Amino acid sequence: MKIQNLANISCASVRRDEEAVSAAIGTVLLFAGVLSIVGVMLATMVPVIDELQGAVERSDMSSQMYDLSTEIDQLSSSGMPGDLSDGTLKGIEGKFSWQNLQGGMWISAAWNDGSSLRLNDALDLDRRIDLRHPGEEIAAVCFEDMRLGAEIFTHYRIPAIEGTLVVSPDAGLAQSQGPMQLRFVEDGNTISESIPDDQIWSMETSGTESWLSLDSPAQVILLKGDGGSAILPAQSQNPATGEGRSWRIPLIAGFNEVTLVSSHSMDVDWRMADQEGSEMVIKADSFHQVGTTWSHQWVVEENSMLTIQSSSDARLLLRHDSQQNDGISTGSTFWPGTTGSMLATTFQPPGLEGSIIFHNPGKETSTIRWGTGATSVGPESTTRVSWPPQSGSSLQVTAGDPINLIWTSDSQSVEANRSGLDIIPAKDTGMASGHSHFMIRPANTTIIHAQVAGFSSTWTDVSENITRTSSHESAIGPLYNIATQVNINANESNDGLRIVAEMGEHGMISVLHDGAQRCRSIGIRASGWISTQLPWEELAADSNTEVQNAWLEGDHPASIKITILGDDGEHELSTLSTAWAMHSPRLVYTFSSSIKGLEVAMRSGAVVTNHPEVEPAVIKKPVDRAGPGPRFAITVPLLTPSSDSSIGSGEFEVELELMQRISLTSSSAGEVRRGWDGPYGTALAASVSNDLRASEDWTAAPMRLDMLNDYKGWVPHPSMDSSETIYHAQGESIQFSLQVSLVSCTMNGV
Repeated sequence: MKIQNLANISCASVRRDEEAVSAAIGTVLLFAGVLSIVGVMLATMVPVIDELQGAVERSDMSSQMYDLSTEIDQLSSSGMPGDLSDGTLKGIEGKFSWQNLQGGMWISAAWNDGSSLRLNDALDLDRRIDLRHPGEEIAAVCFEDMRLGAEIFTHYRIPAIEGTLVVSPDAGLAQSQGPMQLRFVEDGNTISESIPDDQIWSMETSGTESWLSLDSPAQVILLKGDGGSAILPAQSQNPATGEGRSWRIPLIAGFNEVTLVSSHSMDVDWRMADQEGSEMVIKADSFHQVGTTWSHQWVVEENSMLTIQSSSDARLLLRHDSQQNDGISTGSTFWPGTTGSMLATTFQPPGLEGSIIFHNPGKETSTIRWGTGATSVGPESTTRVSWPPQSGSSLQVTAGDPINLIWTSDSQSVEANRSGLDIIPAKDTGMASGHSHFMIRPANTTIIHAQVAGFSSTWTDVSENITRTSSHESAIGPLYNIATQVNINANESNDGLRIVAEMGEHGMISVLHDGAQRCRSIGIRASGWISTQLPWEELAADSNTEVQNAWLEGDHPASIKITILGDDGEHELSTLSTAWAMHSPRLVYTFSSSIKGLEVAMRSGAVVTNHPEVEPAVIKKPVDRAGPGPRFAITVPLLTPSSDSSIGSGEFEVELELMQRISLTSSSAGEVRRGWDGPYGTALAASVSNDLRASEDWTAAPMRLDMLNDYKGWVPHPSMDSSETIYHAQGESIQFSLQVSLVSCTMNGV
């Protein structure tokens, strides 16, 4: 009985609670549902939060970059070298960096009506460059490293000539506020000095090739013996002619004569120490083409600085004699034509007592006329005439075929005894370098110094029938064995040469910097793109440091001046167009939202961003100044980091310093273009031309510039998604001014 009851009790206690199990399962499912909802909410809300974070980053940094860019514009346009400005950049979670690998900006100006110059692949760090200049044949193209940027030195290659090297700082647009830094390397020895703005530095050269490096513009003169003659470049030159209106000249101890030559009347002002003067030179009415000549002499006991201003474009000739013999040993110099080319058909030589040598490097006889006089020069020969035919007159000289004109103050001796230092102009380009050089032997003691005007050159000395391949780094020894001619040709598939002739015991030459006038013959007329090579090393670099080092050393230019030479209908080697292509480092603030790779960047006066969705947008467009009438001026601020600048995340104190303000041109142009190389080019082109929306003519006939009569300003190039713009002036000539301000940026982390 007891056993039965226990069994009944045991069976009764083992039973399943269905409601409790359902409740537990329901709780678990509810919790899982809550987690799923939370997960879905997080999956949908996190990108929104990220986007909001990105929007905050973009908005905050856009305003900071905008303010900093405005400060840079003000400093660039109205500041003086040495002026400082402070600011702060405070990042949130992003990072600051400098980007040198993504191009910059180019600006071109055509000096003749109907001309147009476009560039392609000018700033991609390789050697190839594409030019487009329809309508006219491109006879030659010249490239020049403008050496723009903070802490970028300009390098001068001094030929192996025993003499005296003289250096004087230039003032640029405004007086420099600090000393010029100088390095001189000769025979493995280095001299470093700091030259005050009002002083002149000189050094005796040993007769071996040497290098001079300067951190600011300067006059560099090489003097041999007691004296010589040389044409000195102006501080700012007219790109179409090579003339100028302002000079700072070192007067070397002894006798000095400065001569200005112009085709117009001019008012000349000069100042030296506590002396100054002013004189007006009036162009005389004449049946013949006559210019004006102003001349003044100084005898100084020690080296002195002379400043000269002219009211008209002119060329300046400096004659020096250390023995104070009133120009007895003043040498000779090639005189440029009215177009700036050394191989020309029209010249305006000075009205000074001396001689003119007509040098014909061509294969045809050239007839030469001036005033009431005339002569002829046979092929590959010279003719010498006394000058001037009328006392004090600067008669224009015209030739039937292109020739060289050499001016010398010596009216007595024959050509074979001429003394001086000269750059032999190239036959194919008419400039300081090229692929073909020819000159009648001027003296029995002539020594030829050759330099590679580029990366590498294969060249032949025709008189010796010797072919050599030389690189830029290697020094070419002086050439002595000259028969009756200097005849040196370089392979056109490689780079050209610069040839310096050393004649006699005396002479003087204005030394070009190593990256100047690297020219190449083209000889092509085409409506499409023309490909050629830059005369510098190709960079296969993928880091900012490698690119910066190449810019500093001059292996590849940070900024290039491009000059197109051709026939303008009157002269075979006239300057048709000029372009300036400038790498512009980008100050970039990188951040992320729901996607990576977002940024706010500042370059060349513009502030841009690719937020949101990596779409390019312009926050602040570059500042231009237009009017009244067909006038247009650009000041390009080039912001470059100093060697002490830091990058990264966080807050930075920013110090801006205006280093230099350089005038590149102020001339009348037929057309002005601007193109952007690198990211945001199309967006920037669209932003500067958005005022076209108010034009009724553009609305009625888009892309028809010939019908656009109610608007002056930037218009897009007539193609889809172009990064180029054209300054439209309704067919009138444009008074175009271009300046570059070099601004150094130092960022110190807080």
